[in-house]
Amino acid sequence: MGSTTTTADPISAILFGAPGHAASAATTLDGYPMTRRGEAGRALGASYMSALIGGLFGAALMGISLPLLRPIILFMGSPELLAIAVFGISMVSSLSGNTPLRGLAAACFGMMLAMVGSDPQTGTMRWTMDSLYLWEGLPIVPVTLGIFALPELCDLAIGRMAVVVPPDVVSSKRDHLDAGASRGR
Repeated sequence: MGSTTTTADPISAILFGAPGHAASAATTLDGYPMTRRGEAGRALGASYMSALIGGLFGAALMGISLPLLRPIILFMGSPELLAIAVFGISMVSSLSGNTPLRGLAAACFGMMLAMVGSDPQTGTMRWTMDSLYLWEGLPIVPVTLGIFALPELCDLAIGRMAVVVPPDVVSSKRDHLDAGASRGR
């Protein structure tokens, strides 16, 4: 399942400028401008080769380190997970630059969206609005695509632009026939 994410994510990130996962957000910064210049195949090839090398290296590293880290992972409980969550929220707040409250608000909004669905301990439904679709929580891929794709789609619609500018056509078949008919007169 993880390998399909790294295989399919660069397609939307490079061709449309909308990453489907956090891992392809950096791919959008370089790949989408390459697509606009007509180099989409080169960007996709570079992305797939780097995903291959990173996947092989990550699998080897995990195979070596997992037996060593297994006791530490099994020792972690709810207090440690809460500490990691608080650390993550404080990092979002501190990394947001001159506006830490805006970063804190964005992190809390993300946590609020993550709470939709059933509670893992009690099974009670939170913010599902009696919809079966929300029982398992918000699906991460459509939400992420929507967050990244909407501003880009609005920008393209307002500017009445296409993703790739078509090349100028010098002559067409009709122009060629018209030119031949004028020479014959």
